[in-house]
Amino acid sequence: MLVAQASDAMVFPEWQRKGIFRRLDDDLSARAAAEGIPFGFAFCGRRSRKGFLANGWKPIAPYRTWTRVLRVARAAYDARRSDGRLRRALLPLEALRARGADAGIRRAVEGFEDRPVERFGAEIAALPPPRRRVVGERDAAYLNWRFLETPRRTHHAFHLLRRGEIVGFYDVEHDRGRGYLLDARGADAESERGALAAAVLRLRALGAAAIQTTVMEGSFLDSQVAALGFEPPRDRDPLPFIVRVFVPSAAADAALDPASWYALDGDRDAEGMS
Repeated sequence: MLVAQASDAMVFPEWQRKGIFRRLDDDLSARAAAEGIPFGFAFCGRRSRKGFLANGWKPIAPYRTWTRVLRVARAAYDARRSDGRLRRALLPLEALRARGADAGIRRAVEGFEDRPVERFGAEIAALPPPRRRVVGERDAAYLNWRFLETPRRTHHAFHLLRRGEIVGFYDVEHDRGRGYLLDARGADAESERGALAAAVLRLRALGAAAIQTTVMEGSFLDSQVAALGFEPPRDRDPLPFIVRVFVPSAAADAALDPASWYALDGDRDAEGMS
C-alpha cells in the first residue's frame, strides 16, 4: 500500500501568514486522496507543528530521541546538551543506572550471533511479515538503498542469526563517540529483542559513549528501549508524530493508533542521524 510522508514545509518570511502553507497542504492532500492514498505521516518541527495541527493533521503520540549512556565522556555530554546543565551534571548517575540493563541485554542475545551485511538479498523476503499493521517497506532493494548505498557510507548493517538461520537484521551509525540505532527487525518477538540488544553491544564495541534512537511513545519500541537502558529527554513539550487521513479506511484508522506503528529512524527522510 502506498502512503505519503510530508518531508518538508517552509515559506519565505515575507510571504508567511498569507495561507500559503495551508493551501499547499490542502492541495497535496487532495491529490493524495484522488490517488487513493489513505493517509500521510510526518515528523514535524516546532515551527511547522502549529500549521500542521491547524490543518487536519492529528498528533498520534510524542516522538522523542531517547539516549543510552554507555560511559561518561564528552560525546555523552553532547548527547544530553538539550537537557540542560543539571541533567548533564547527573550523567555519571545516569550511566550507572543504565548498567542495570546490561544483564538483560546479555540474556536477549543468548543463542544469537550477528554478521556484517555486504548486500541484502532474498533472505529479507524469507522473513515473516511484521506483526504491526503500519510498517514501511523493508525489502532488499530498499534496505540496500537506505543503508548501504548512501553517499557518506556511515552505516553498519548486520544480519541476526539463530542456529545459522537469518532471523533479522539491524542498522547502526557511529560518529565521534555517538551511536545511533536506526533500524531493527526480527522474525519474532525474541529475535526482535535480540536485534535491538545486539545493536547496543555493537555500538559499544565501535566505541560509542552514548546511543540515541527516536521513539514514538506507545509503539513497540517504547518499552523495548527502556529495557535496554535508554532514557527519554526531559522535554515538557515533546514534538508529536502526526498523521493526516486522506481517505477514511481501516488502514487510516490503524495509522491513528501508535501501537500499530513500526517506525524507527530508518523511516525518516534523512541519510542518518549523525
